[in-house]
Amino acid sequence: MKRPFRTILQRSSLLLMSLLIISSCGGGGGGAPAPVIQNWAPTISGSTSTIRVGEALNFTPSTNDVDGDNLVFSITGMPA
Repeated sequence: MKRPFRTILQRSSLLLMSLLIISSCGGGGGGAPAPVIQNWAPTISGSTSTIRVGEALNFTPSTNDVDGDNLVFSITGMPA
């Protein structure tokens, strides 16, 4: 006795949907969340100076990064 194509298609579709539902459940999850790594902001400091017009400004900032990251910076807006 031959099965009609429609019956085979229905059963195959049902089997495929069942497998997708079971595999998407996965079971995993529920584990501990990934730890949050704190990133602290770097600091920059330097002494302020008062100079007269035409004098050169000496300004050497110092930086610190608690996390040990390399710092790259530039100074803009310095008097000419």
